[in-house]
Amino acid sequence: MLPVDCPTADRTTIGGLVAAGLSGPRRYGYGALRDLLIGITVVLPSGQLSRGGGMVVKNVSGYDMMRLHHGALGSLGVIVQLNFKVIPKPRSERTVIAAYRRLADAAEAALQVRFSQLVPTAIVLLDAGVARAVGIEASGWVAALRCEGPPAAVQRQADRIVEAVRPAAERQEVLAERETERLWAEVAGTIGAARLGRAIRVRIGQTPSELPRVAEEIERACAGLQLDTLRTLDLGSGLCYVTLAGERDEELRESWDRLARLGLHATLLSAPPAVKVDTDVFGRQPAGLAVMRALKETFDPKSILNPGRFVGWL
Repeated sequence: MLPVDCPTADRTTIGGLVAAGLSGPRRYGYGALRDLLIGITVVLPSGQLSRGGGMVVKNVSGYDMMRLHHGALGSLGVIVQLNFKVIPKPRSERTVIAAYRRLADAAEAALQVRFSQLVPTAIVLLDAGVARAVGIEASGWVAALRCEGPPAAVQRQADRIVEAVRPAAERQEVLAERETERLWAEVAGTIGAARLGRAIRVRIGQTPSELPRVAEEIERACAGLQLDTLRTLDLGSGLCYVTLAGERDEELRESWDRLARLGLHATLLSAPPAVKVDTDVFGRQPAGLAVMRALKETFDPKSILNPGRFVGWL
């Protein structure tokens, strides 16, 4: 099994996922795609094939070219082959659902599990709007924690998580295999980068313990704008996904300008064309921009591959 959370698997390539550097909630339990990538072949602007890594873990040596191309949006080379380390498919899975009136209570319960000896493979917090969109009735925040592995171990894990998140919870339930798969496929749809019509989606990175504060800052930042707001907090990966829907391009653009200042980094994942044009979707420039620029000049000196698409308009 390759643990990939992809809401549009029917029209997504594995090379596109690696080039975009996208990961879902199961990154917490299994690592990002770059952690499972052990070999890569890319075509350079000159037409030359460049290979890195190998077919098995013990044969991987030399420079880590896999991480160089992961998330580079094809700006350094066109990915044509990938070798992955795969893992056994879990024989059983469960999801613990706990509903809370306040974000603070939901975050405290989820973080208690995250920093304990329990090992869920995904931990997310959903606001009421997102919870209803994925089929969970809620008036406040919902914590969802995924357990995968051998049947007996999964059952014990779910039971212990239920006990850990019980304080302050208004209600709890445990979803079995089929419902678990359905739920997490729906959750993946709330954090994807597909076009959303009259809406934008922003990904904000922050340490897991600070994500609840980011969620509150989003509410304050968007005050005064006529936008519908949905928030998904991936406490396993330290990422907050916010979707803002509205009819006016000016308000959508203004909301991105405000959200781009939050967290450790922010990325505009999706936006209507009129909002996205001439917009730096990466927000603030990273500290390592000079290194990225030097790599671009080395691998693609004539700026043939995806010009202007990467960080800093590289």
